[in-house]
This record gives sequence, structure tokens and C-alpha cells, in this order.
Amino acid sequence: LLRPRFSLQTVQALILLRNPSVESATHRFRAALEGFDQVTQLDDILRQYSAFTESVRPGVGPMQGMDTIQMKFPFPGVTALKGQVAEKNVELEKQSLDLVRRDIVAQGTKAYWNLLYIHRAQRITRDTLEQLNHLESVATTRYGAGKTSYQDVVKIRIGREKLEEQLATLSEQRVNLETELLALMDIQPGISLGWPDTPTPDLSLPKLAFLYPLALENRQELNRMRAMLGKMERMVEMAETMIQPAFTQNYSLYTDEAVLQAGSAGMKPTFATTVSPARGKGLPKNAWFGTRDTYLRETRRKLGALKADLANAEARTRLMVRMGWFELDRARRERSLYKDRLLELSQTSLDVSTRAYESGGVSFADVISSYTGWLDVNLASQRRNSDVGITRAELERR
Repeated sequence: LLRPRFSLQTVQALILLRNPSVESATHRFRAALEGFDQVTQLDDILRQYSAFTESVRPGVGPMQGMDTIQMKFPFPGVTALKGQVAEKNVELEKQSLDLVRRDIVAQGTKAYWNLLYIHRAQRITRDTLEQLNHLESVATTRYGAGKTSYQDVVKIRIGREKLEEQLATLSEQRVNLETELLALMDIQPGISLGWPDTPTPDLSLPKLAFLYPLALENRQELNRMRAMLGKMERMVEMAETMIQPAFTQNYSLYTDEAVLQAGSAGMKPTFATTVSPARGKGLPKNAWFGTRDTYLRETRRKLGALKADLANAEARTRLMVRMGWFELDRARRERSLYKDRLLELSQTSLDVSTRAYESGGVSFADVISSYTGWLDVNLASQRRNSDVGITRAELERR
């Protein structure tokens, strides 16, 4: 798939399919799904244990369990709250998985566009070297005829040496970017890739007003904070249910009575029929329910802090979207400037100065300046072309 040419979509697909970070986040997400089955397992075990201990008759000790199951679970809604907490845990891991996918794909997309620029920069540099070789032959001929100085020949050779060194640097940068792409796709290094087959990025500019609500709704960091906020709210509610006194004495709940004692064969009611406000010698029931309320107050404060953090993150998200949109707009405008106007002007200047130098109409300083300007404009044009793809990937990430 990566030879001899490969598209941006191929790179993105291989990264999503093969990247180890994505696989790790996927396993964490699937592990969080197992939390749903654990919500009711403890309740089922306690029910079985209660019925088992009630049916055992060892002959010593009391013939009835000392504490009922409602002392451990004072409200049926606690099970529902635990299920909602498990749901928020799953949502947290799902957002983490999407976040990893998002960042990995953005990194691969940026590397792809940088690799495209390196390929084109190598080609432009080689073309400039060929033109400098031609210019050097012209300068050598004119020097032999006594129409120019040896300094012109030396300056051309200096410029050629610089370009050859720059070409070697570009070659090493190409290897670095290919290695980065191979690492993101979990492919062993040392394999040479083909040429990027997506030469032109998407040049459309989305409306800024449309991006703000889209980012606030879809950005994974915000959704993770919202899931954490919902989880903490339900944990506070669960703590309030278990610590503070309930609205009912819970006598309609199941107790630690054997199943065989229900129905027509039952020797006693399956639940209490009287309400006792005290526990021997006038001691009240649940007299110290407020001793752990400090924990609730602490958690409520943290909950308020998390809400403020969420509001701050939403404000920073709007700023990030605005800056990303500006970078994309600037890259598009600069690409149009170089491609549609400056590139043609620099090519015209180069052709005119080269012909004039061959006929002795302009100085060497003017012609070498034309070569340098043509090279700079060509490289800048290709750089702006890749910058459009890079800034679009960054805007999509944000």
C-alpha cells in the first residue's frame, strides 16, 4: 500500500488499524465495559449469603442473622447510581480512546504533508543545481574570453556547494519523516516509502461561527470533564443516600430470611411488621449519621471546582478554534500569493537575467540574485502548500 505512491487516506487508515497507542486505549475501553456486570454482582452475593446463613442451624448461637441486608444497602437507588457511575467510567474511556485516535491521526497527517514538502524541495533543489551548472559553464566561457572575472565562477561554485549540502540535509529529513510514519503505523524502520500521492490539500475555509459549537460539543477533553462531573455528582448522591437518614425505614426491602420461610410454609413474616425507633435501653438508631458529612462537603467543593474548570476549558477551546482558523486562513492566502503571483514573477526574472547575462547585458550580482530569489520563492510556495494541509489537520484536531 505504501509503494510506489500512497495517499493521505491510506496513511490514516493504517495508523488507526496498526498503532499500538490506539490498541492500548481500545483495550482500556473494553475493560471499562466489564464494569456494568460488576454493579449487581455484590448485591447478588449478599442476597445468597443472607439466605444461606439464615438456613444454617448449627445448634449454637442465635437462630437468626444479627444484621439485615438493608443495613448495608439502605436504599434501592444505590444500585442504579452505581450503574450510572459505571456508565460514566465507560464514557471516560471512550473519550480517551477518541482522543488518542484524534491526536495520532493528526500527527500522521502533519508528517505526511511535511514529507510531501521534502520531496518537492529535493526536486526544486536539484533543478536549481542543474541551472547553476549551466550558469557556471557560461561564466567559465566568459571568463576565458576575458569578459568577466574569476570571482563570478567562484561565487557560483560556493552557491552550488551550499545547495548540495542542503540537498543532503533534505535527504536526512526525509528519512526522519518516513521513520515517524512507520513508527505510527507500527512497521519496522528501514523500509523506504513511495511518494505522497495527495499533492493539493483541501483549500476550503469553514465558517468560524459553525466551528465554535462543533468544538464545544465534540472536543474530547471537554467531554471527559463532563463525564467526570457526572460521575462525581452521582457519587455525592450515593454518599448522601448512604450517610444521611433515609425517608423510609426500609421495611419493605428484602431481609436476611431464608427463602423457604416465605409463602404458605413460612413460620414468620419475611419482613418486619413493627417499627422500633430505639435499639435497646433507648439508644436511637442511626444516631451518628452526620459524622462523615465533612467528606461530603469536601466533595461538593471539588465538584464546584470541576465545574469552574469546565467553564475555563470551554473558553480556551473557543480561543484555540479561533487561532486554528486564523492559521488556516493565513496559509491559504499565502499559498495563493506564492502560487498565483510570486512564482511566475520569479521565473520571468530568472529567464530574463540569464539571457541578459549570457549576452553581457547585466552584472553577475543581478543574475545570482535572480537564481536565489527563484529558489526561495519555489521552496516557500511548496512550504505554504503543505502548511495548508498541516493547519487544516490542526484545526480538525482542535
